[in-house]
Amino acid sequence: MIRCAHARDMMHPRWNVKGPYRQQLKIELQDENVELDLSGKDGHPFDIEDIGGHEIYFEIKDRICKMIEIS
Repeated sequence: MIRCAHARDMMHPRWNVKGPYRQQLKIELQDENVELDLSGKDGHPFDIEDIGGHEIYFEIKDRICKMIEIS
């Protein structure tokens, strides 16, 4: 969903959350769990604080990279 927010307009990213993606996400990170409610985000401007800031962004990225390496 973060990639989609930037895909249409990198200078003014907006959430693009359609269909089954409009849900509450729970992401287990190394040091904490993050809950993101995407149900009302579609069309709203993306703010890095929506996901907890830059530190959480990079933790999510690292987690995804590890998941891809395992597959």
